Amino acid sequence: MSKLSVIIPVRNEGEKLEQVLKEVFMLHPYEVITVINGSTDRSREIAEAHDCVVLYYENPLGHDIGRAIGAYFSKGDILLFMDGDMVIPYQDLIPFIETIEDGADIALNNLEGLLMEPHRPHSISILKKALNEMYEAPELTINSLVAIPHSISRDALKKIGWHNLAIPPLAQGKAIKEQLDIITPKYLDVIALNKLRPELHLNISTDTPYVPLENIIIGDHLSAIYYLIKLQGERAGFGDYRDREFINQFKTHKKKRQRKRSSIICDENNATLTQMFMHIQRLKEADSDEIIVVTYDEDKEKSAALLQEGAYVIPLNKSIGPCITRSIGAFYSSGEVVLFTDPLQTFSTEDYQMIFKELDTGADITLIDQSASLDDNPIGLQCTMQYLINILLSQPTLWNNSIYSFPHAIKRTVINDIGYDSLAIPPLAQTKALMNHYKLIPIQTSVTKTAQLENKGNEVFIGDHVEAIAWFLSKTNERGAFSAGDKNYQAVHELVRETPQASSFMSMIKTFFKFNE
Repeated sequence: MSKLSVIIPVRNEGEKLEQVLKEVFMLHPYEVITVINGSTDRSREIAEAHDCVVLYYENPLGHDIGRAIGAYFSKGDILLFMDGDMVIPYQDLIPFIETIEDGADIALNNLEGLLMEPHRPHSISILKKALNEMYEAPELTINSLVAIPHSISRDALKKIGWHNLAIPPLAQGKAIKEQLDIITPKYLDVIALNKLRPELHLNISTDTPYVPLENIIIGDHLSAIYYLIKLQGERAGFGDYRDREFINQFKTHKKKRQRKRSSIICDENNATLTQMFMHIQRLKEADSDEIIVVTYDEDKEKSAALLQEGAYVIPLNKSIGPCITRSIGAFYSSGEVVLFTDPLQTFSTEDYQMIFKELDTGADITLIDQSASLDDNPIGLQCTMQYLINILLSQPTLWNNSIYSFPHAIKRTVINDIGYDSLAIPPLAQTKALMNHYKLIPIQTSVTKTAQLENKGNEVFIGDHVEAIAWFLSKTNERGAFSAGDKNYQAVHELVRETPQASSFMSMIKTFFKFNE
């Protein structure tokens, strides 16, 4: 028989703790470890009265630190993690134990159904789904070690590192990289059971759009992304088929600006002449002063016809990678604002006019509002990654709107600031612009959804977003400057400082304390 260790962090859970323990002891565990921290109620007395192993800390340990410390002191073959304020019938916990007994390494609460609910996904769901995509485990969707209950085998704990449980997304990333067998045996609605704590769930400060718990969880996910980038490079190993040397030619441009509005038609997929003519006509009707077609199409007759129609043509004799046409077109354009569009999609004259008009009234970047795509169930990869970037940049009300999608327009002053080369990696360009406090405005039009990426483009698409996040982290810190709340890393530090395999966690602790000095 496997020995079961149940680990329960406890902070002022006296109201529910006795009921929690009653259910837990029905599992006949080898030990129940309660990590009592910062409690001013009877939690310690209740735990001691039930013959629990009591680890007592006078001050709060902060979010998830108790899990790690409880794991360190545990002796069982299976570790089941609970919360002290969630009463879960013991029968519902059995699948998390049996899954490990049957040979799995980790058993997670299956929350995938939350993606099918009739509302837009919460920011935390986006973080979880995006992280699993970046770690190339999309089958896990939003399932994560962030949520309880979950269970871990002793062997899996050794591979993950008990100390990493203090940052659950990082522990999850390490588990995936170790190719551990992660199973989701059961759904338990722990959201309804979660105790409302105003200091974590309600209070929003003036310098963030998020409640404290969101800030902590966002920072934790960024720590996991930071680890992945350190491990596999700024694109986390995702491919990129761009000619970077070619892009580097397009950084700054001193050409005199003579026009007000330039429009760039990015013909990367060889649109027909009919499609091209339609866009040229509508851009003219929207008062574009200059129309430039950047094309990979080597059809000379097509180029001649476009010139005849009044467009400048920049023919490229080979494909040098996705989105580079944007950098080239912007570099050679002369307008004070630059609009980018795709000839394979249908946009009206009115759409283009509204985009230009918004720039005239104070916006720095304008695009068509794509947030309706978030109402799809379940949401796709494109929405997930685009929404993630805006969450990380503390712009959640931008939803999934991104200059990856066409059409959009950018003021020349913004392009000069972020660099023409950045336009070839749209999430990077957006990250630089928003970090430099430029205003991005989505506008409502009849077009609520533009074309989605094909599967073959997913690798580059994810890599582009990881590259943008890598740049963001390089300008902040490995948590993206998001708060760790009152996490007492020092309590973990004291237990791991002599443990060589905890070096990455030690590095994180040093960075945390240095950043907060």
